[in-house]
Amino acid sequence: SSPSHSPHPTPPGPRHNGLAACALVRELVARWAPLAPLVLVLKAFLRERHLDKPYLGGLGSYGLALLVVRFLQDCAQTPELAADLGAPPAPGPGGPPGRAPNLGALLSRLLDFYGCHFDPRCQGVSILGAGRFIARLERHGSLPPACAGPGRWSH
Repeated sequence: SSPSHSPHPTPPGPRHNGLAACALVRELVARWAPLAPLVLVLKAFLRERHLDKPYLGGLGSYGLALLVVRFLQDCAQTPELAADLGAPPAPGPGGPPGRAPNLGALLSRLLDFYGCHFDPRCQGVSILGAGRFIARLERHGSLPPACAGPGRWSH
């Protein structure tokens, strides 16, 4: 088929990593039970506000999934929040049943965190390992002016 009818959203080349991104998202969905439902609700939320198109300054599905995973990683590391993640059923017959995630509590906390505490001008996310928040540096290696000052950035 001609390149204009290619089923891939980006042309093949050194910067094309859509297939790897799809594999990663499948792996993350299998690992984090609340991921898919939270991303679907947030996608609808973004679409209603016309914030779902990255080429217009919005947030795409992949970036959204990474933000949600980073939040879930933080929940898993915080004992009082970890219970909201739920638990899979124990393997084997007669094992304890699983516990469903508390999606309402997770969504509320996620919106509070990214709406009130996370500043994308100053911070980025990494989901490698246990995940972490990272300082976003300008090209010359310092924090952007909006991020300067005591107490502006932690983690």
